[in-house]
Amino acid sequence: FPVTIPSVLFPSHDRPVDKVYVTGEYGDRFIFGKKDFHTGMDFRGTSKTPIKSFANGVVRYTGNDPDGFGLYVVVEHKHIKMCSMYNHLSRIDVKVGDVLEAGSPLGLMGTTGRSTGIHLHFEIRPVLYSQFWKKTKIYGASKPLHHINPRNVINL
Repeated sequence: FPVTIPSVLFPSHDRPVDKVYVTGEYGDRFIFGKKDFHTGMDFRGTSKTPIKSFANGVVRYTGNDPDGFGLYVVVEHKHIKMCSMYNHLSRIDVKVGDVLEAGSPLGLMGTTGRSTGIHLHFEIRPVLYSQFWKKTKIYGASKPLHHINPRNVINL
């Protein structure tokens, strides 16, 4: 189950969106009629809402998962030994290998993949990219082995 990391271990970091409207919290929830563990936070916005990197890093993956994440970006933050993931984008404006500063634009909010409306699903995993894709089962569903509550890392 999730690792709890106190926020005092990290300096405040940028938010992935400028205006914060949290519509989905990290943790247990019901979605599509089933109990689920939500491994990130959801932020509401419009299709023109810019999405930005929460910390300095390097783009390690961009892709499209039509049955899940939709258009998404993974950024590795070696200086804090973490990766962040930005899902359901309508547009991706970065490519693998791009070096980013905190606040650098990644793309636009969207509703691609398995989505209930326009939003950003934002995840933080306390591992470097080489360990990013490791999985476990929570409530019978495949989930990332390592994940933390974004509220412990970003300044809302």
